[in-house]
Amino acid sequence: MSDILQTYNNLQPEKPGNQHGKPRVLEVKFTSWSKRHLRITEGSIEGPLVYAADLHKRKPNIVFQATGTSELPATVSFHTWSSAIDISIDGDTTTSRTTRVLKSDREFASRGLAGRTLTWKRKSYLSFSSDFECVDPAGKVLATFYSHKGISMTRTGRFQIVGPEVLQSKRATDEVIVSGIAHVYLEYIARSSAAGAGAAGGGAASGGGGGGGGC
Repeated sequence: MSDILQTYNNLQPEKPGNQHGKPRVLEVKFTSWSKRHLRITEGSIEGPLVYAADLHKRKPNIVFQATGTSELPATVSFHTWSSAIDISIDGDTTTSRTTRVLKSDREFASRGLAGRTLTWKRKSYLSFSSDFECVDPAGKVLATFYSHKGISMTRTGRFQIVGPEVLQSKRATDEVIVSGIAHVYLEYIARSSAAGAGAAGGGAASGGGGGGGGC
């Protein structure tokens, strides 16, 4: 590992209070109904901008801009013929893959946490909740994404980072946010596709039933 990358991995997030173990909350919001531009802000929707990202159908599918307090250049590219995701943070790339146990869970090796495998998984498998947890190999929760439960067309949800090792490392924080956004976005695409297929199937069945009645 280069000296520059090692230094970046050890940077402390520029956020007061995290040294005392307080959870860090980052709000996620689409900037328009087109749902192609994201703002991630500190503490509240009106808080300081930390991350900004654009969503694309082409690769790279998610582009984080070098703006906000994080000043993070990062990209996320979905593989066409597999479930793998390439995550590039400040020019350093890692690949996130689904786990062997559950295809809805995704894991990646955290460079900011000395290569430890982190996994994004559903907070509860007993419900259709869109809340997700990022856990370490021991199952310890490092961060949680809580989806917005209201009727807003632009508010997406919020990240709550609780793991001290993540709070104390800028690299680990960036990894959790970028991989978390990728995971949530893929889940959103999957649910939208399933809903569209269900609506199309229902329409076809309705049409078929109408035709049968006319015979």
